[in-house]
Amino acid sequence: MTLLHRYRDLIKWILENGGQVGLDIGQVSPDGLRGTLAAQDFSQSDVVAAVPYNCTVDLGPRNDGTAAELTTQLLRLRFEDPEWWAHMQPYFASLPEKSQLYNKHVFQSDHLPLLQDLNMESLVTRVLAWLEEVYTGADTVEPSSRFTSLAHLPGAAKITEEDFAYYASLLDSYSFAFPSDHTGEAKRVLLPLIDLINHHGDPNVELRRDQESSSYVVSALRPIRHGEEVVHRYSWGIERNDKALLDYFFVQEHDPPLLCALDLPGVNVWDTLESASSDHELYGPGGSLCIPEEVERLRSILVRFPTGEDQDAALLESGELTDWRERVIVKFRMLRKRALRLTMEAVQAALLEAQSGAPRVVVPNRGASEELQEPKFLNTEAVEQLAAAAAARPKAGGFSGGAAVIGGEARGGAANVKGEDIKKLEPVLDCWLESGSG
Repeated sequence: MTLLHRYRDLIKWILENGGQVGLDIGQVSPDGLRGTLAAQDFSQSDVVAAVPYNCTVDLGPRNDGTAAELTTQLLRLRFEDPEWWAHMQPYFASLPEKSQLYNKHVFQSDHLPLLQDLNMESLVTRVLAWLEEVYTGADTVEPSSRFTSLAHLPGAAKITEEDFAYYASLLDSYSFAFPSDHTGEAKRVLLPLIDLINHHGDPNVELRRDQESSSYVVSALRPIRHGEEVVHRYSWGIERNDKALLDYFFVQEHDPPLLCALDLPGVNVWDTLESASSDHELYGPGGSLCIPEEVERLRSILVRFPTGEDQDAALLESGELTDWRERVIVKFRMLRKRALRLTMEAVQAALLEAQSGAPRVVVPNRGASEELQEPKFLNTEAVEQLAAAAAARPKAGGFSGGAAVIGGEARGGAANVKGEDIKKLEPVLDCWLESGSG
């Protein structure tokens, strides 16, 4: 049965059990990413989808175990209630196969060095070690959470450690936390169809539990057009790419970029981030981290990497990486280095502007690698000299007849270099050097 047929069976099953579905499932990006699309126009507050309680999986309190321990609970439900497991087959058949799913619970050892980060390697290694302890029934594990506690149940012996890791990775990436009906304590649930909705930092739907019907409901936050992708925010924490990679194995190209959680001061790799603070609030002019010491701290992180941002970009472009997982990891570390570099540049520029009280222009030093360079900071007078030197030369590069590339847009003459924001020029640097002002 094809994946498309399995999705159709999933939707049919939800409808037969009293659910509501206003979603289509299909490709949402040129690289083949699967997602959900609005099957019709929706107004704000409209119900886009509703999944009845008897089509969901309640795994108990959110903080009552790791993904490995919750896997034992899921398999206990499977083996103790075969009728329930049969009822849920349209859902489990719609989930990714082993070869399509990747996160910290199924991370391969040969992929760890690609992270270029010992803290991330340590986290993954500890997660995999704990997974093995839960599966084998180590003494450190609560007896009821050990997979060996299911040994008396028919079928449990057929579950290999690879199978167990697959279920743990599913629960890590596909489960949701919702408040309990009575106590208000968060619980962990699996939500068919809803778990196919992709993450986005600017969501157009929200998820809630309907207290009357007990269904899990997807509601529109704003008008949604027919055919538009339906997205929601999984959590604030995975706006940071290290969290997104380890839990869901995707990365995001933010503009402006966000530092990885690990690169924020005082943040541990195990920490859960609930803050919505942007890096601009922290590192922008007047921000608490817009200080010289933070520039040096970020630089100390950047110099530790064995490859540079440009080298990672070249590797991705080369076609040498045929494993899709390796490509994601290399893209992750490239974006991490880019965020570090651009944050450093922004802080340096903000500090210089604050010191001088005049606008400054950042000019890259092309004699150094891109992420480790010490930029030149030019004031307005220096920019005018540079523009004059460029105007006297044949058209070439970033300057042509006195035009400068300012913030990615060509504008005529140096007189346009003004304003409070730091503007990054892309000049022909040798024009500046030959003018005798470099």
